[in-house]
Amino acid sequence: MNKKLLAVAVAGTLLPVGSQSIVAAQEEAAKPNVSLYGRVRLNLRFNDDGTDNTTNVNNNSSRLGVRAEVDVGNGRTVFGRYEFGINTDQGGSQGTRLAYVGISGGFGSISMGSQSDAYDNNIGAHILPWNPSTSNAYANAHDGASRYARMIKYANDWGGFHLEVDGVFDSGNPASESGADQWAVGGTYSGENWLVGGAWKSKKDQGAGGGDWDSWGIAANFRTGDWRHYIGYNQLDDNTSDDTQGFTIGTGVRRGVHQVEVAFDRTNDDDQPAIDSLNSYNVEYDYHFNRNARLYLAANYRDPDNADSSWDIWAPGFRIDF
Repeated sequence: MNKKLLAVAVAGTLLPVGSQSIVAAQEEAAKPNVSLYGRVRLNLRFNDDGTDNTTNVNNNSSRLGVRAEVDVGNGRTVFGRYEFGINTDQGGSQGTRLAYVGISGGFGSISMGSQSDAYDNNIGAHILPWNPSTSNAYANAHDGASRYARMIKYANDWGGFHLEVDGVFDSGNPASESGADQWAVGGTYSGENWLVGGAWKSKKDQGAGGGDWDSWGIAANFRTGDWRHYIGYNQLDDNTSDDTQGFTIGTGVRRGVHQVEVAFDRTNDDDQPAIDSLNSYNVEYDYHFNRNARLYLAANYRDPDNADSSWDIWAPGFRIDF
């Protein structure tokens, strides 16, 4: 009898301890996984726009951000992200770039807030160069923006296929407008050394004449050994007599610490003489000190048919990722 009583007493003593351990483990699992990241890019920029020559120390999309994830069980994760631009040439902040929260699981992910849209993630991300050089054609042949506030996004992956659908609600269009002010859908299919992406975007009541703006495009990116190649086409219907068309092609190679990229893009739009038949040539060289720090030299020359040619040189530029 005494042995039985002793066993019951020991079990009663250990049970709260075990329960406390389970609770502590659950609380530990519920703690958010938080990571800080950033990118600092600063260069000396020489510009000749056909009329004036300027020289400036120039910030190039520096940013600081925080990511957080919490495992809420059953294969689901609640996540959030906050990223703002840093004005490295003058100091201070350039405002919020990204700020959103969402949940992911076997159903994909749903997020709300300021985010990059499906159009940019599935076209622009595949063809834009590494540092300051940019595809004038890609920016000209859609509304030029890549991040929007008040967005709801759904995303999912099936094998090698990635899908995004997003809508922007109350983004500054007429207050009487009901429903979404913008819709975008995009997808990318990826193989071992290649990918192909495409997207469509529609914005309500744009421009002086009103009406919707519709953009669509396709892009491909593939690797052969140390080389990376990309090509893209996108088009904007802005309710004028002629659509804006953009074409981009480029290639680059990295050997050891040395990286080189060259690209060409062209914009066509008869309604806008300043960008009609605009040819743009880009070249960039990067020297990698390590995986997080590099020196870069870049140049962009723009040659439209109906306006003065212009050029930019970024030399030198420094980039640090963390």
